Amino acid sequence: RASSGFQTTTILVKGNIENNGLITETNGNIGSQIEIGGNTNTTFSTVENGITNDVSLRINKGNGTNVTALTDIILPNTDYSKLTLTSGNIDMQSNNKLLFIQNPAFDALIGGTVASHVIGKLKRNSNQQRTYEFPVSDNAVSLAKFEVTTTNTNASDWIVEFLPLNPFSNVGLNPGIIDVVTKYAWEVTRSGTTPSNGNFITLFYGSLTTSGVLIPAQLKVVQWNGSSWINLGGNDAGGSVANSLGSTGGAA
Repeated sequence: RASSGFQTTTILVKGNIENNGLITETNGNIGSQIEIGGNTNTTFSTVENGITNDVSLRINKGNGTNVTALTDIILPNTDYSKLTLTSGNIDMQSNNKLLFIQNPAFDALIGGTVASHVIGKLKRNSNQQRTYEFPVSDNAVSLAKFEVTTTNTNASDWIVEFLPLNPFSNVGLNPGIIDVVTKYAWEVTRSGTTPSNGNFITLFYGSLTTSGVLIPAQLKVVQWNGSSWINLGGNDAGGSVANSLGSTGGAA
């Protein structure tokens, strides 16, 4: 192990991780990380609060392989604890678990592609007026990234999950305003004592297996209010649609 400072100290694991105790760092070794590699599917389980101080997690497996979480994975709320997605996915969905990045810095998550993303629920803290990325999906071969740009530095919690089957896609339409809604949806939950608003959001559809987008020029962001769809407007950027929340748009 490195004695101190930015020198990287890595626990390199090719198999399963079962943590029944405490994984931590000392001596100010802020380069500490758990790196999960190998070319086969593996599992990850940890006791609550079993990872502390400046310990990061890196997924660096063979392409097309997964790390399946058997428990929630909560990364420490410290300045240098980060999640790096390099290759291979981390599957939180199969066992209905949550991946929580407590470090509120916008760059506490590095990477996130079709080849390496979070399958299932991803939770992030925020306390900066920056853009926070959520590279999520419901499977290993597509990416449905979500981005939110916060309006202020208020402490906030965001949970994002991609829904492959939109239960309201064929109801609550407004002909001439909202004619078609895709079968896909994102569920976004925001909480906090005085949480920050989202200044604008971006939904990425270009890496979905079948996006359901018929006319990109007419694409808008819509929100389900419990009984019908609301057109929030937005602009297509070829593979994604961005929206300044509170604006209105034309036909969707």
